[in-house]
Amino acid sequence: MENMHLLLVAVVTVIIVVTGACATGFCTADVPDNGSNVTGSKEALAKCLSENGARMYGVDACSHCQHQKSLFGDAFQYVDYTECTRDRDACRAAGITAYPTWVIGSEIYKGALPLETLAGLSGCYYE
Repeated sequence: MENMHLLLVAVVTVIIVVTGACATGFCTADVPDNGSNVTGSKEALAKCLSENGARMYGVDACSHCQHQKSLFGDAFQYVDYTECTRDRDACRAAGITAYPTWVIGSEIYKGALPLETLAGLSGCYYE
């Protein structure tokens, strides 16, 4: 009987702790807010990527690069982009060996990436 009493006390304690944590906002999703991600639009994502230091490397003749650009549409103008046929030294210095390549922080990601993935990797918001 004493074990049942201890179990009941433990369950009630857990419920109180979880309820209190959620009431204080601890259980809510933590969406980064850097001022440019309010709408979750492609333009806001592109600006957030640039503000967070993300950079895409590519070449005009690359079909995967063109696809990546098309995912952003007109908002691609806000993406930090290095065209490797025009700036070979920068691409060599960054260790770029495939196109497109994203450098986000100290990580390198090869290939065209969905916008949702880019948002997640960079701490930006996109829906």
